[in-house]
Amino acid sequence: MSFCPCCRWKGYIQFQMIGNNDCCQLSATAVRGTLIAVALVVAIAIIWSDGAIKPQATVSLDSSPRGASAFVSGCLAGCTPLRIAGLTPGSYSLRFEKAGYASVPRNFVLGPASLRIVETLDPVQTESLTVNIAPEGSEVTLDGEFQGHTPLVLPRVSIGWHELDVRKPNYDSYTRRIEMERVNPLVFTLALDDKIMAMLKSNIAKEPQRISHYMDMGQYLFKNRRVIESAQFFSKALEVAAAPLVFGPDDSPADRAIETSLRVQERDKLNFVITDKETTPAKDHAEFARIVETARDLLTSANFEDWGWIQGQALHYANQGKLDQAQQLLLKHIEYLKQDKTKLEQAYIFLLDIQLQMKRLDLAHETYTTFCKAYSRQPMLMRQTAHALYSKQGIFEGLDRSDVLSMAETLFRMAIDVAGQINDPEGGGQCNFELGNVLVLQDRLELACAAYHDSIVGTKSQTAREDRAQRLVECLIKMKKFSEARKALYDLTKSTRVDVATKAKQDLKTIKLLEPSPDK
Repeated sequence: MSFCPCCRWKGYIQFQMIGNNDCCQLSATAVRGTLIAVALVVAIAIIWSDGAIKPQATVSLDSSPRGASAFVSGCLAGCTPLRIAGLTPGSYSLRFEKAGYASVPRNFVLGPASLRIVETLDPVQTESLTVNIAPEGSEVTLDGEFQGHTPLVLPRVSIGWHELDVRKPNYDSYTRRIEMERVNPLVFTLALDDKIMAMLKSNIAKEPQRISHYMDMGQYLFKNRRVIESAQFFSKALEVAAAPLVFGPDDSPADRAIETSLRVQERDKLNFVITDKETTPAKDHAEFARIVETARDLLTSANFEDWGWIQGQALHYANQGKLDQAQQLLLKHIEYLKQDKTKLEQAYIFLLDIQLQMKRLDLAHETYTTFCKAYSRQPMLMRQTAHALYSKQGIFEGLDRSDVLSMAETLFRMAIDVAGQINDPEGGGQCNFELGNVLVLQDRLELACAAYHDSIVGTKSQTAREDRAQRLVECLIKMKKFSEARKALYDLTKSTRVDVATKAKQDLKTIKLLEPSPDK
């Protein structure tokens, strides 16, 4: 076997030589002719593909019922009845779709002649699906498509298998493959697992003595409109608040002090939060209040010893205007601990305050007399009681108001005497200052100025001295003792407190305007 050398040199395709003849040249010529023919065929194909001489066909599509979407080779062509012209002959896929009907897929071959296709769509059998999954407002998707929020009824879900998914923030999602069966409606009634609820329950389990954990649970339930459950947790919070703290053998004194302080703060917050919830317009509001107040009354009737608990509940009753209940609670506490008056001083002061709010001066006088006998050697307690008296003088008029102020003055003077006997100038100074306030309310300005002056002498605190001096200046100006007022104001203008110095300078200008000129 050999190849023609001339073909190699001329660049032709090398053909096998047969014998010693010159068939190589002939074969090369034949090849040239073949190549020209192939080129013509390719050119014709290109022209055909460009549509110059491309044949066209038409297909008509219809369905029963009409109005179905027709998809040709995966592309939406329109709604039946439909005529599509200008199609190239060949094989196509076709699919009819209409809501409530089963889709119809098929293939067809289109030739040069027109083609008509008519399909009958069978109705899809459906059944009802009800999704009552809590909490309300959870998102429902079916087969990946959003359907609405719970509670939700889908009246026409096709028979067969579907993917149901229910979700809401802060809850574990619920996903399930469901089968819709003929004449068998599906109803889903359950609750999603609440992640926040799980955390709050865990907190309660870890620290069952912490009132705030029960409050957090109650507030969360109230916010989610589960009012009755919320009331039950607030009732439990009251139960924990009424119980004494239990410490472990390994708890240090510092740890115990921290827990005790937290208990006081949490008790105060608990009563405030409950009052807020009881006054918030909400469904089942009355039932919420009834549950919580019933729990409060039961716990209170069994716990008259703990002053922290009694004080919080009495304050709660007072804030709600239930002054009689507050008074009865305090009286029961005093009766329960009457043999140990060292634990009753704050109860007496609070009781006096409640009786003043009730405008029962007869009862207030009894409490006042009992208090004076028990605590006449404790100036700070007497000062607190006197303050409770004169702070309520505004709700009285005439002789009743004078009576209240007289009791307050007597207590302050007793406290000042005892403070002097036990060498307590700071305590005496504070009592003198408040005595001055009482005397001003009685319009006894001369005595008030003397009390204010003694209060300044009786303290080392520069801030307290300046504040009391300002009150003294007001009293002196009312009495038109401008010279003495000016002297006190000069000292105040040197204060390092900008507001005090500024006011003193302004008061000096005021005195200058009020003071008569020498020629007059």
